[in-house]
Amino acid sequence: MSYPILVAFVLFAIAMFFTPGPNNIMLMSSGLNHGLRRTQPHLWGVVLGFSFMILIVGLGLGAVLAASPRFLAAIRYVGAAYLAFMAWQIARSGEVDAQGQSRRPFSFLEAFAFQWVNPKGWVIIAGAVSSYAALAAYPANIALMAAVAVVVGLASALTWAMFGTSLRRFVTQRRFIRIFNWAMALLLVGSLWPILAHAGEEAPVGADWRASVRHFALEHFKNPAWGYSHSVRDYELARALAREDHVALDDDVLYASAFLHDIAAFDPWNREKEGIDHADEGARIVDGVLRDTGFPMSKIERVRGAIRTHMYDRTPAGPEALYLHDADALDWLGAIGVARIMGLVDPNGGDPDGPKAVKMLEDNLRDVPPGVRSPAGRRMLPARREELARYLRELRRETGDYRTL
Repeated sequence: MSYPILVAFVLFAIAMFFTPGPNNIMLMSSGLNHGLRRTQPHLWGVVLGFSFMILIVGLGLGAVLAASPRFLAAIRYVGAAYLAFMAWQIARSGEVDAQGQSRRPFSFLEAFAFQWVNPKGWVIIAGAVSSYAALAAYPANIALMAAVAVVVGLASALTWAMFGTSLRRFVTQRRFIRIFNWAMALLLVGSLWPILAHAGEEAPVGADWRASVRHFALEHFKNPAWGYSHSVRDYELARALAREDHVALDDDVLYASAFLHDIAAFDPWNREKEGIDHADEGARIVDGVLRDTGFPMSKIERVRGAIRTHMYDRTPAGPEALYLHDADALDWLGAIGVARIMGLVDPNGGDPDGPKAVKMLEDNLRDVPPGVRSPAGRRMLPARREELARYLRELRRETGDYRTL
């Protein structure tokens, strides 16, 4: 995992762990009702249980989720029902007595197991694993994410539990305890709203939006090097590379980004004359194409990321971005790389002419290979690189060092 991606994940983890959610609300309530010492098993169950989930989802269960999206939806509703029950238990918690005792706090195993029915936890983990685990060394990255989760999660859990504990000196009357517990119960239920309110957006969509995107690309992207056929090749090769690496991709994200990644290389979206790179502009405007097609817009930021980093000289973050990036790079090499560049040659001697096209091929042979990052992409790289190198050697020999080209 590159340093910028690690920093981005740490910031993501801080935002997710420290904001109010089921775990934090329950830890604060436990701190008030039971004190920090008796809350420690609950605290460690949350921290280690959540980190363990990152490992399990990142190293295998994520593929199951991708193949069975209804499972994640089921977890949401089962977890919501359980959290509603927990909210009722918190609301009924008694006052803190002279010995600081009340209803029994969560044990370590109870808190550890609770992570598996925590809807917010599932949403965070699924998003984090897919968005931040750049896969050049995938298992190591997942382990690093789990380690970051332990550190940031412990800091968050301690903060919320200590905040609840600090209230014990102020909240001692029965009426105030009852008000506090009911407030925590309502917050616990309220924390589910952002997750459940948009649950339907994660459901698999039909083929209509894909047909719209494919038709859009077929109609507008006409170029021998980066037209519609290039988009089809990128999509198919990205899937093949990920399959070889046993990596599950979100096909919605990959399909949209593969077919639309070069949109800003065409008029009227091209702003290269203004100094705006086509990848950056394409990432900026892609939502305008996908909106109202039926595409699940909750995934739009991952599409933007994949489009923004699809070129070989950029650093992708997330599996869809990685495999689109490598497919796009490999498409500059081999026989297809020759066909793409030679297809650009102006038959009337304009720009580019034959010698300039050869220079473009030589530049690709030098510059593209270091940008290939995935294990499967690296395995494919030598053959494509040699195919392009062999073409250039033969062309140089047959044209007298390009003199008669």
